[in-house]
Amino acid sequence: MNTPAMLLLLGGVLIPSSTAPIAQSIPATPTLQTAPDLGSAEIYCPAEPNSMGIAATIGTFGSLAPTNETFGLSVTGVPAVPTSWGMFTCGTEQTNIPFGNGRLCVSPFSQGIFRMTTQSLAQGTITLSMETSLQDFVLCTPGSTWNFQFWYRDVAAGGSRFNLSNAVHVRFAP
Repeated sequence: MNTPAMLLLLGGVLIPSSTAPIAQSIPATPTLQTAPDLGSAEIYCPAEPNSMGIAATIGTFGSLAPTNETFGLSVTGVPAVPTSWGMFTCGTEQTNIPFGNGRLCVSPFSQGIFRMTTQSLAQGTITLSMETSLQDFVLCTPGSTWNFQFWYRDVAAGGSRFNLSNAVHVRFAP
């Protein structure tokens, strides 16, 4: 005569009693592990059209962990004029006020705006990265928060003869 198998309820799962010693080593409540904080990058503040009729757009690439030294910025949609220039700027505070032919999105009123290496506009797409210009990112430390924007000359647009991209708010990984 066969004896019916006894079932144990462990953590919401029915387990045959013959495997009870194994089942007892399984925790009743699973342990949740949190994902590592990888940082974040969010675009904010609209850009105004330039002399080409489009707005310059900023972006990021690489790791948001400064210790990896691969973080970088890029901007597209600026007029490709070999004799003109622009620069990435950064600061800790945000704003959104008219400035030149565009909008100033990085506030100069707290710690100020920090200027990064001046870039030629010859290509129309500009990049700056920790890999090629680490000194420009010395303030970007683990856990810090910065706002970046590209400021460029746009003589053909008239008016103030300069414009700005939109901006990106970056929270670097701890």
